[in-house]
Amino acid sequence: MSGRIDIEGVRQNLQFTSLRVLLEPESDFLAGSLIGEVKPDGSFLLDGVLPSEYTVSIVGLPSEYYLKKVQVGMQDVAGRKVDFKQNTGSLDIRISSLGGTISGTIFDGQQQPAIGVNVALVPDPPRPDAPDLYKDLRTNAQGQFTILGVAPGHYQVFAIQGAEASRYLDSDWVTSLRDYAQEVSIEENATVTLTINEDAQQK
Repeated sequence: MSGRIDIEGVRQNLQFTSLRVLLEPESDFLAGSLIGEVKPDGSFLLDGVLPSEYTVSIVGLPSEYYLKKVQVGMQDVAGRKVDFKQNTGSLDIRISSLGGTISGTIFDGQQQPAIGVNVALVPDPPRPDAPDLYKDLRTNAQGQFTILGVAPGHYQVFAIQGAEASRYLDSDWVTSLRDYAQEVSIEENATVTLTINEDAQQK
């Protein structure tokens, strides 16, 4: 299968050859993960694609970029999961350098900067079909965090110590914690700054 990556926004010295296109099978035990190297012009080739369902992702994508669109043939794909039993044609992927930035400071119960706290950004509503939209990191020595390359949309921000990143892909678990989330909306190329009280999120 052939395909191409194109960039929206400023290229920011990104070299296509530093990227890889990854297809991970959903359930078919006959299908293994496939990876294709990207050529200087953005084109790539994936060998051995079976008529099965795969999740598309980009390996090596800088944090300032986000995956904006996946298209097979002339058909836009919702999310990142492509069923190659139903969709045929070239795999075209658009990435963008126009993502938003969400930064903030987290304070503990004594109103001191909370150091090393897990911060997670989760799409609202949850999008387990698009795992690249989920972000997780820890606060620095000043209790601060910065999340780059955020796709435009609505999100929830959680500050829960010790929560594993994989838990946030569980929609039911996220829903049960909704009262502890900070809601945020972000547009293309925008910056949002938050102040979060860790103690309030973990009552």
